[in-house]
Amino acid sequence: MATIGLDKLYYAKITEDTSGNETYGDPHPLAKAMTAELSVELAEATLYADDGAAAVVKEFQSGTLTLGVDDIGVTVAQDLTGATSEDGGTPVAVGFRAKKANGKYRYFWLYRVKFGIPATNLTTKGESIEFSTPSIEGTVTRRN
Repeated sequence: MATIGLDKLYYAKITEDTSGNETYGDPHPLAKAMTAELSVELAEATLYADDGAAAVVKEFQSGTLTLGVDDIGVTVAQDLTGATSEDGGTPVAVGFRAKKANGKYRYFWLYRVKFGIPATNLTTKGESIEFSTPSIEGTVTRRN
């Protein structure tokens, strides 16, 4: 079903114990959502038997999440990108919802996303007002 809205963009920090078990912190607002583009790459294999496809297996390999937001604050940017550390930060969980045409919502939670530095496009003020907003791209990976 078609969607007509996007809101409630949150993130949660992830902590891992020595065995690799993940624990998710409390969700925090990330920013006001403008766009969310999610693309997924699948590993695919087809087993052929008796001159035809007998089994097809598709498994999640990785993905990319690109978020267009109104503003990313300093604290959120540090949490998402690890801008204060040299290792590039740790993955976070990201959630948002999309309103469907029937008034119900479709909810998304991506449990492991590692973000890069936000991109910003700036333009000079002309005869009309144009907003410049940041976007941030992350790589979606499997949970441990």
